[in-house]
Parts: sequence; C-alpha cells; structure tokens
Amino acid sequence: RSQSPDLRNISRNAQMHLSALFVSCSAAVVVSAGALEYEWAGIFAVSDTVYIWTAQKVEGAYADATMKMAVLPATDATADALESLEEAGKRSLGSNCTPVVPGRVITPMTDACYQLVFDQDLWQSLYTINASGVPAAAFFTEHVPTEFENTDHYLKDRAGEDVEPLAELPKADEKHGSVEWGPSLAQLLSSI
Repeated sequence: RSQSPDLRNISRNAQMHLSALFVSCSAAVVVSAGALEYEWAGIFAVSDTVYIWTAQKVEGAYADATMKMAVLPATDATADALESLEEAGKRSLGSNCTPVVPGRVITPMTDACYQLVFDQDLWQSLYTINASGVPAAAFFTEHVPTEFENTDHYLKDRAGEDVEPLAELPKADEKHGSVEWGPSLAQLLSSI
C-alpha cells in the first residue's frame, strides 16, 4: 500500500529546491509585471477636434479614485505607430502628473502626464479631449478603461458615438503573462 507524502517530512534538499523555485517564479512574475508602466494603451484616429473621455462608477464605486493617463499625438492610428510611441508613453506616465478634475481639457502632448481625479459625488466623470491639430492620439493609462465602464463606453465623439481603438497594447497574447511552469515543476519533482 502506498503512503501519501507528508509535506512536513520532506527532505531538507527538497525544501531548498521548493524555496528556490518559489523565489525564481516570484522574481519572474515581478519582472513581467514591472515591465509595463501602463496597464493599457490604445491608438485612435481623431478626425474631429473634440472627444469625451468617460469614467463611471461600477457597482457604486470607481475602480480607483484616480488614473494616470498620457495622451500622445500620433501621425497615424496603426499598431506600428502605437508601438513606436510605447517608450514615450512609459516615460510620460513616469513623470509628474497634472491633476485633472472632471470638465477639464486634456490635450495630446509629448512628455505630459495627466492624473484624472474622479468626482466621488458623481456617478460619472467626464473629460474633454482636445484633438485639434492631430490625426491620431495614443492613450497610455494606469488602468484598463473598461474597468470604469458601466453604461457608456470610455471614449465618445461629439455625437455620443463610441470611438474604438484601432490598435491596443499589450497585445492579446501579452495580456496574460505566460510562465512555462511544466518544465520547472517537472525538474523540481524529479529532484525530490
């Protein structure tokens, strides 16, 4: 009859291997998570001059009280253009952010960071995006904007129509970091 392993009695060698695996896996997760200074980025064609950014309470509360945002001017609304602005977006979000309360204007600018401050007394906070003079705008945000959607899309044109990004970061295959757990666990288990 086989006995089930008692984890309290595993060898010191196995404990060291488990500790090493835990530390290396934790480090890999931290490195992966720390690689992006933004949670979401999207690029939009902006043929009009004015757009509305919307953040709403979901189930009675905003996902967070504030959100950092960089809005960069772009020459076109393509995946390549968005990727070429990624470092500038990270740099902008890492700079001192200007607090912006609802009703204020956000203008696409290089090396600028805005910190949206949501009005906790209102069910939604609206911000004007001044897109005059730019054919496209790339948004890099601290949170995924859909976290702040209850009944309305986060970006709308003057007519109230939803405006969708033409490209986003991280790409679908990068959104959920993948770790090759199988080989690491197999190696650990074979050494126990």
